[in-house]
Amino acid sequence: GNCGRCGAPARSPAARLAVAHPRPAPRGSSLPRVASIPSTLRCGPGAMADPPATPQRTVQLYSLVNRGGEARIADQSRSAISALRVPNDASLHLVTVFGPARCGKSFLCSALARQDNLFASASSDSPCTAGVDVAAPCRSVNEAFGAGANDSYVCLADCEGQGVENKMYDTMLMTPLVSLSRVLIFCWRGMVNRNTIIDNLAALNRAAAKIGRGAGGDSRFGHLFIVLRDNMGREQPLMEVEAAEANVYRMLFDERDGAEAREASYLLDSFETVNVFKLPRPHEDIDERVVPRDEVRCVFRNRIEQLRAAIAAKLYSPPLFGGRPITARLLREVLPKILECTEKNRTIMPDNITRQLIRREVEEAEAAARARYDERAGSLAAD
Repeated sequence: GNCGRCGAPARSPAARLAVAHPRPAPRGSSLPRVASIPSTLRCGPGAMADPPATPQRTVQLYSLVNRGGEARIADQSRSAISALRVPNDASLHLVTVFGPARCGKSFLCSALARQDNLFASASSDSPCTAGVDVAAPCRSVNEAFGAGANDSYVCLADCEGQGVENKMYDTMLMTPLVSLSRVLIFCWRGMVNRNTIIDNLAALNRAAAKIGRGAGGDSRFGHLFIVLRDNMGREQPLMEVEAAEANVYRMLFDERDGAEAREASYLLDSFETVNVFKLPRPHEDIDERVVPRDEVRCVFRNRIEQLRAAIAAKLYSPPLFGGRPITARLLREVLPKILECTEKNRTIMPDNITRQLIRREVEEAEAAARARYDERAGSLAAD
């Protein structure tokens, strides 16, 4: 028989588990494979991962506005970070989805969060996202992805689509995210075109060029995932999918000539890992309407769960900015400074920013200690 949700031929439990078995990563791919797919995701009745217990909403972190023909940053970060409800000193992993306009970024963000239309999606040609939206309140990494450090949190961010404005606008939008994100997910829809994909990814290189690196121990940025949606068959064996991902990786990054090769090489030098991941088309009507989670094809849900596990594998070590772990407290302090540098086209120097913070913390601690001393001395003199 066929699956009641996606119409794909239903396979035996043994066959369904076979595609979930771990296999060696193909040569040229840095993406770790997942040991198993949860049994609740198998084709057939009830094949649906549980949604989160507490629904999230989105708040805007910042946006770009046009003033007198120039892009200016509207900073909503302080109120947005408060809405995240993360303990001040807990590690905070920013997972950002970006890519061309109308390629399904918001749909992918909502799928990763297992919540229908968390990030507003539409079937029209008009872009849905302006600036950068984040999901609030944040969840722990373990709650959000079922793995990772228990005492750290993850913040999902959805970035306005590239290509609507000019390259300078796209670079301004991406620069703060490149400096702070533990995972960056580039969403591409349709056929693979090396030159076009590398040209879009070049926005990361332009952003990286505006960020100083070195002494803080975080000389490379986070992990880059290139997610290719609508790019695999519904019943394609996992081994074939992995081989195809490795072929795409080689096509994008092993060419040695031309401007695209230089951009590709700079990407490999700038990020801890670069990973290619394929996703099938979620539903045959995805271009005509917003498809709820319980209607998407089983193979799409399976692959989303594998992508979630691959992301979780990158969230064990704490994210760093200027050599310091990124916490809610640090993010609240440094993001306005990063946005100011970006708007004024200054180089972002993480080490300098964190040194200023440390100096201020020391001065505040000294002032508090003096106040306590003076208070104690006054009470002793009165006695």
